[in-house]
Amino acid sequence: MHSEWDVVGLIRLREKLQSQLRDLLKERPRGNVDQNLMSEIARLESSLTIAKDDLVGIFLVLDHSMRSLMNATPLFRVLVNFD
Repeated sequence: MHSEWDVVGLIRLREKLQSQLRDLLKERPRGNVDQNLMSEIARLESSLTIAKDDLVGIFLVLDHSMRSLMNATPLFRVLVNFD
């Protein structure tokens, strides 16, 4: 599973690579797009999607666990709602 920091790192890396690709496109004719950068961006976008899905799954498990605890333990419900 990926942590939130992994997702942030992947987003930053993707933005950096996209910026480099834009710079290269300005320097080169359009027909010579660097395939390595395009492949890396596609890989990063795939990793980002997987990491986001993992985080959604973690959130759903946590939400289910919290609801189960609140339903099973009245004292836990009181402690959670205590301000």
